[in-house]
Amino acid sequence: MSTLNILLGTIAPSISSAPASPGLFARLSQARELRARRQILAYLASQTDARLAGFGFSPEDIHELRQASPPIPVARLRSQLATA
Repeated sequence: MSTLNILLGTIAPSISSAPASPGLFARLSQARELRARRQILAYLASQTDARLAGFGFSPEDIHELRQASPPIPVARLRSQLATA
């Protein structure tokens, strides 16, 4: 009787070298972080330039913020935060 030793890498290289996909917890936390970033961006975009400057934003930062997304009305943002 003979025993044949074959490395897994030679049989299924795509299986052994494929990176693991993020788990459920990682995907859920990524989704929540993305939602939070969108909400913060919307809130900041609804603020006046003077208030943003008071927060420490430079004129360039304010310009980029205004270009990033259309502002969401603050009332809508508050209702979204209340349901979270």
